[in-house]
Amino acid sequence: MKPQIVIPVAKKNIEILKKNIFYIKKNLQPENIYILTAQENFGDFDDLKDEITVLDENQIIQGVTFNTINGIIKKTSIPEKRTGWYFQQLLKMFWSLHPLCSDFYTVWDADTFPLKHIELFSKENKPYMHTKTEYHVAYFETLEKLLNMKKEVDFSFISEKMTFSKKIMQELLNEISKANVQGNSTIEKIIFAASMSSNELGFSEFETYGTYVHYKYPDFYQIQNIKSYRNAARYVGPNPNKCDLALLSRFFDTASFEKWDIPKKWFVPFYKIAAFLSYPFNRNL
Repeated sequence: MKPQIVIPVAKKNIEILKKNIFYIKKNLQPENIYILTAQENFGDFDDLKDEITVLDENQIIQGVTFNTINGIIKKTSIPEKRTGWYFQQLLKMFWSLHPLCSDFYTVWDADTFPLKHIELFSKENKPYMHTKTEYHVAYFETLEKLLNMKKEVDFSFISEKMTFSKKIMQELLNEISKANVQGNSTIEKIIFAASMSSNELGFSEFETYGTYVHYKYPDFYQIQNIKSYRNAARYVGPNPNKCDLALLSRFFDTASFEKWDIPKKWFVPFYKIAAFLSYPFNRNL
């Protein structure tokens, strides 16, 4: 099954995403790629218009806009600077209500490169779930308020990518809309509930969806363990070239180049020399 790839992206990550499109197309082999971004960023993708579809992030679903989220956040203790962080999570969830949404859609982080071919579905067309080990208490404080569910697994559903079922996501959004918490809409309930948690980053769409699936549809997904490298920017630098990525592909399936990750200046030059020298042996990327 060829996946539908959905990538919300802010201005700061457009440069890395444009480099990443080649690898996403080659190693994920998607049916289509939808980029959700502010309309003012559309021109940045003109040279890729035949490979991707760019959509206005504020026109995906009526009422789900940056300004709407910001207006709700202003009524809480959550700092306004977190508006974009919550907005991107809600876009991933509400894409399930968009006319272009397929039965399954894979949300992929703009700064995460698939370094090898990665299957997102099993041979039986069962979606894979990728897991991690992190644990943030605040996410589950909010989750319990919204769905009366607790953490019951010894891993985290947070990942740089997740394949969602449109049907299950729509069901989840409907369940949240009925939660006995402050708010007149699903968005308000999520943000108000998150504002009462122990951290200003009090909600995770991945932990929420994963926990809901674990409770309601425990056999729906198949766990797939892949080797991901989240701190690639720290040792490779924020702007990888094909040699850098080729060397990383010898050890990892994916590599993320996050903006907040500060490069180790003493190490990066050594890595780049090693990557350049080894490139003739890594041309498979």
